Amino acid sequence: MSKKNSLALFLVLVVISSTSYWTPKNELQEINEFYTPVEIDNGNGTWTLQYQDDGSGGFSDAVINSASPSVVDTTSTILEISSDPQNGTEQRALFGIDLSTVGFMSNITIISASLELTIDIAPSIATNVMGLMTYRDWVDPSWNGATPAISWTEPGGDSNSDSGGPNSFVPATPSSTTISLDVTDNLKVGQARNAQGNGGFVGVMVMGASWNNNSYLPWSMSFHSSESGISYLRPQWNIIVNWNQPATLSSVDPGWVDIEPRFGQVSADTDSPLKAQVRHEDGSVSSSPVNWNVVAGTGFVDSSGLFAPLSSGFEFICAEAINGETGCIILFVTPGAPVSMSIIPSNASFPVGVDIQLSALFSDIKGNDYPASPQWSADSGTIHPNGTYELTEVGTHRVDASAAGLTAWTNVTLIEGSPTNLILPQDLYVKSGERISVLPTAVDALGNPVDLALAGDLTYTVNSGSVDNSGMYTAAAVGTWTIDCVASLGASGSTQVVVTVGDPVDLSIVHPNRTVAADEAVPLPVIWTDAFGNEVEMSLPLSAWSAEDGGFRNGENGAVEWLPRDLGTYWVKIDYGNLTDTIDIEVGAGSISSVLIDTDSSTLQAGEESFLQMKAQDSLGNQRILDAVWSNPGQGPNPVVFANGATFTPLQIGTVTLEAVATENGITYTATRTFEVTPGRLVRIDFAGEGVTMTTDDSLELLPMGYDSLDNPIEGLEFNWTVNGEDMTSEIRDAGNVFRPSKVGDIQLEGMAAGRAARVDLLVLAGLPQSLSISHDLVSNSFPGGSVVILTVLGVDLAGNENPIDNVSWSFLEDAGSISPGNSPGEYVYVVGEIGSWDIIARRGVADSILSITVVPGIPDRISIVMDVDEGKIFSEGEIIDLSLKVLDASGNQITVAHSQIIVETEIGDAEHLQSDVWRMKIDGYGENVPITVKYLELEQTIFVSATPSALSKLTDTNMGRMALGSVSVVFLLAVMLVLLPKFRNEEEEIFETEEDTIPEGRSSPSPPPAGVSFGAPPSSAFSTSSHRRGRHRSSSNMAPSWGASQARQNSANMAAMGATNTVIQQSQASFLPQSNFEQSPVTDPVSAPPRPKGLDEVENSQPEPIQVETEEKQISVSSGVMLACDGTTQGQTGWYHDGMGNTSYWQVDEEGTWTRLG
Repeated sequence: MSKKNSLALFLVLVVISSTSYWTPKNELQEINEFYTPVEIDNGNGTWTLQYQDDGSGGFSDAVINSASPSVVDTTSTILEISSDPQNGTEQRALFGIDLSTVGFMSNITIISASLELTIDIAPSIATNVMGLMTYRDWVDPSWNGATPAISWTEPGGDSNSDSGGPNSFVPATPSSTTISLDVTDNLKVGQARNAQGNGGFVGVMVMGASWNNNSYLPWSMSFHSSESGISYLRPQWNIIVNWNQPATLSSVDPGWVDIEPRFGQVSADTDSPLKAQVRHEDGSVSSSPVNWNVVAGTGFVDSSGLFAPLSSGFEFICAEAINGETGCIILFVTPGAPVSMSIIPSNASFPVGVDIQLSALFSDIKGNDYPASPQWSADSGTIHPNGTYELTEVGTHRVDASAAGLTAWTNVTLIEGSPTNLILPQDLYVKSGERISVLPTAVDALGNPVDLALAGDLTYTVNSGSVDNSGMYTAAAVGTWTIDCVASLGASGSTQVVVTVGDPVDLSIVHPNRTVAADEAVPLPVIWTDAFGNEVEMSLPLSAWSAEDGGFRNGENGAVEWLPRDLGTYWVKIDYGNLTDTIDIEVGAGSISSVLIDTDSSTLQAGEESFLQMKAQDSLGNQRILDAVWSNPGQGPNPVVFANGATFTPLQIGTVTLEAVATENGITYTATRTFEVTPGRLVRIDFAGEGVTMTTDDSLELLPMGYDSLDNPIEGLEFNWTVNGEDMTSEIRDAGNVFRPSKVGDIQLEGMAAGRAARVDLLVLAGLPQSLSISHDLVSNSFPGGSVVILTVLGVDLAGNENPIDNVSWSFLEDAGSISPGNSPGEYVYVVGEIGSWDIIARRGVADSILSITVVPGIPDRISIVMDVDEGKIFSEGEIIDLSLKVLDASGNQITVAHSQIIVETEIGDAEHLQSDVWRMKIDGYGENVPITVKYLELEQTIFVSATPSALSKLTDTNMGRMALGSVSVVFLLAVMLVLLPKFRNEEEEIFETEEDTIPEGRSSPSPPPAGVSFGAPPSSAFSTSSHRRGRHRSSSNMAPSWGASQARQNSANMAAMGATNTVIQQSQASFLPQSNFEQSPVTDPVSAPPRPKGLDEVENSQPEPIQVETEEKQISVSSGVMLACDGTTQGQTGWYHDGMGNTSYWQVDEEGTWTRLG
């Protein structure tokens, strides 16, 4: 298809889409490009479109909380909304749908729309919920902002510029499961904005309120969010549409009115401004005015929206636009600040039995009353914080209340109440046939007497006897009877009356009608009959009874019992109040009621024989002997039958149970008895301590005990005690038989009791010291370092015994030395440490002692040799080393000695004392592991060092070098002898002058530090074979000394003579030819020499003359090579020098002693 055809087809489709109506089929095809809602054909030309988050986008929800105003919560599966007026917190939910994202069409007409929410937790009280249109698009909202970057006009979106729209309350109850919010206008405005390209986001803010007649109430509920894992629980947008083009929303006509605040609470003391905002149908802001109207309430709103409250309570306030569109809010007016307080009821009277409840009310300036919670007080009774007043006395009482700086009082009068109880006489006794009054007294609940007539008619009930209308009771049958009295108005009471028998007219003894046993107590009841025929069993005093045999006693039930003694028939008689009765009773033998084991003593003695018998006893205690079989069920011997009993000899103390069994009349009787067996006669005693070793700090519990012949212990003996023959009875007894020694050594402890004695031997040692002392054998506390001193530690224990102390704990500084146990008790070996003053502390238990000493240098023990060089360093021949030589005692303390007493021996140099303990040595040889031995008196210490040879030594000390040098020397000497010897004597001066004149122009003058110059003539010692050499041993006995070699040694001495203390610049060797002058390489120095002293130039420029006689100074200069200071120059300092042969030069000497020739 060509591009032109394609463009034409597109334009046709656009025209068709703008002029024709869509069918559901066409609409479905369009939505399928975005989001596919559930479509329901309503059958009336409308369709219901259901939108629910399926994860493809376009839906959002969130919760905002005033308690966490900056928190963003868009991911919770449960969205809670709530309000708590008490703490001022509120939580709201936001739900949003983006019509552009879900592909909602702009060419269909929205008839109605709702947001269906599934409740997770319903409110516990009835709550009114509403959904407001949000005028701001929100993303990640919080209480403070619609977005993290854009704030609400008012926190929580409460402003008219944040939210609003036509709204109506939807009730939610504790049984609600879903809630449907009308969002028709929200969706229409969103559709219009989307069609205009202004965005299709539709937001709904869900909030609510709950109230009663007095205040707002706290409430909460929650919904499932679009994050819910169960899809059908998610929020659902239900939109009813038809397929017509939507009507254009007016931007002129008012559509609704928003008022802020939507819910509020204001004080009756304060006028509160209200804001109304009229919006057009398309949601745009209108400037249309409103008319305010208080629909329900007492307040007033002026034209500016200022609300002036009058009375407390809810106010229903509306604002009406010019076209009649109205918006309404509910305000709760709270009472203002209290200006007065009152108590209700005031000056009231309360009868007893009625609860007294007082309350206090505040009143504001406009007369609004509201409850107060005052501090209560009363002049009597008890008043509780909640106003409940308890009184126990009738009369008038004052009650005071105070709160918020206000006070109030009232009188409360307590009057008698209605009769609640009937009080009948108590503790009534009356004889049968006699009368007694039981008329009650009426009282109220507090026991205050009231008129009996107020109780109404009285009715009496009683099981025996009768009560007449006057309240008189006539007794009848003997007994204790309860009389109940009930009033017709509800009061009641009761009492008990004891009716006793009347005066007797007849007495009769109740016969037992059997033969009684001799050991039996026979009860004998007496029947008392009065004139009314009442027969009562009565107990008569014992004085009324008499019998032919036996006696009488009062039984447990009050009846008199006859106690017969002998067998036979005996009369028993009663005589009381001129009435008598007599009966005869036959007495028979008594039966065995118990058996027992009888003996002469209740205790048995170990080893002693006792006689036992088994006896039967009747109920009267009559006993007789029975033949029995004896046994001992426990350990030990059995009783032995003897005569009509048995004998028993126990062996062990303690308890023993014996058993005897007898049979009589076919009945077996068993008797047992437990005896206490006491020890027998004392035969020996014993106590603890034999072989014990203890200290004077210890105590020994002696535990003395006596024993009988069977070794049974005998306790309770009184012991007498001696210690080493000294009576210690009172001391040991007072201590509870505990021995506390006071002396050390072998102890013999003897105890005696009841003529028996025993003895133990034990050893007592000294106890823990209470004080310590430290001693030594030195004359003073000045201890030589490194010496060994024996310290003796003695301690005094609690008993005053002084003894050597072992196991002492020592405390001292580590440098003070060391202490170890010695070979004897209390002896310690102290190896003295470093010099200084030290405190040595000995401790044992609570005791301690301090020995203050001064450590001085001790006896020389060893020599310390220290070189301040790296370990293992290899020196070079000619190198200077410093040795630190110290004489130390055994503890390393330095001992001051004369340095002249220290001898240093080595084959590679001489050591000289420099200062203090420092010796300096120049290495004048070489070798490997060369010993350096230091001696002081009899002490000797050796170290080993290694030194490498110098270049010259390497040449002269090898065979090839020595052969080459020897050959050259021989040739040279022969040439000198053959050529120059004849002229030497006559031309000596000329030779020197010629050599001076032939010095090249660029050659510098002699270098004054001779030690830095190499000479041509090899030393004669070049042929020596020694590898460890000292300077004074270098010359061989068969060779003449070389001038050059001796001059080289002399140069070192010259250097010192000139003041040079450090090594000068080393010059290279020019040649092996002898020269009279020194040779040094030229030195370039920017510093120019000062003019030579006057007179020197004249000497140089004058014609040389033969010198017949040389001065001593020149001879010394020439022979030694020392540069001598000219006039005006101090020897060893910068200035002009000459070599004694007329040659002058200028030398600079720096601070380090380095010489530099300048001219």
